[in-house]
Amino acid sequence: MSVNLNGLLVCDYFVAKSIQNTKQDGIIASVVSDRFLDKTQNHVRELIAKEASFLGAIRLPNNTFKGRANTGVTTDIVFFKKGFNATINKDWIESKSYIQREGKEYNIKEYFLNPQHIAGDLELVTTEYKDYKIIYTPNKDKVLTLQLDAFIKYLLKDVYRY
Repeated sequence: MSVNLNGLLVCDYFVAKSIQNTKQDGIIASVVSDRFLDKTQNHVRELIAKEASFLGAIRLPNNTFKGRANTGVTTDIVFFKKGFNATINKDWIESKSYIQREGKEYNIKEYFLNPQHIAGDLELVTTEYKDYKIIYTPNKDKVLTLQLDAFIKYLLKDVYRY
C-alpha cells in the first residue's frame, strides 16, 4: 500500500500502516474501536481490502477493558492477511442498517449478525440523550477467554498453506 495515510483517524492509520509494513502472506491482528468497522464511510476499508484479505473479527463486550483502563468502550480484534484474495468475503466493508427504532436506523456490519463473531450479547439501549445505541454486553453464561480461543481456532484453521 503506497498510499499516503496522513489525515486518517488513529485507528485507521494504525491498521493501514501495519498492513504496509507486513510481508506478503503475513498475518495482522489489531485491537481497534468498533468505529473502525461500523462507521458508514468505507473508503479506508476499501483501501485496506486492495492490499489485505479480511480474515475475520470478534467484537468484545463493552466492559472488556473496564478493570485495566476504566473504560466502557466496545472493541474489536480484527485479523487480516497481507495480499489480495478475491474469494474472501467482503461483508466487512459495507455498513448496513439492520435495526430500526422510532424512525431511526442503526448500522451494524452484516458480519456481526453471526453470533460466532460476537463475544457477548447485542443490545439496543437508550443513551443519556434519549437516543438509542447498539452495545455489546458480556454474556454471563460464557467465559470470554474460552470464546476467544474458540474464535481463533475457527478463524485460523485454513490461513496457512503448507
